[in-house]
Amino acid sequence: MTWVMKLLLVFSLTLFTSCVSAKDEQVQEASTNFNLQDVDPFLVGLAANQGVFLDAASIYAFTAQTKLDEERCTEIEARFEGNAEKLNYCVYMDDVEAPDVYFFSKNTKVVNAISKEISAYVERLGR
Repeated sequence: MTWVMKLLLVFSLTLFTSCVSAKDEQVQEASTNFNLQDVDPFLVGLAANQGVFLDAASIYAFTAQTKLDEERCTEIEARFEGNAEKLNYCVYMDDVEAPDVYFFSKNTKVVNAISKEISAYVERLGR
């Protein structure tokens, strides 16, 4: 094998490895539809039950200020397992005081914890 072929092989393996790594870091989503009054209790439960700590008051205010048929997004910070995590939080107010809320992150564990709390919260509401 010539040095050129070896170089091409190494380059190909490096390129393949970086593509696999990039795929592993894809953004994940957890989302649901709430009544506006459920946003704050959900966020409190998210911290208490799943260890995902967010600024609930700011997120609630951001959500409440979203107008009908408006979609808004903001970057938020969460504390999870002792680390600061950046998330994107989006709201679509498709019905009066009934927002669709979306949490986006590359950290699968954070998204799974949020999804788990969404399921638990909805179950507690009896939906």
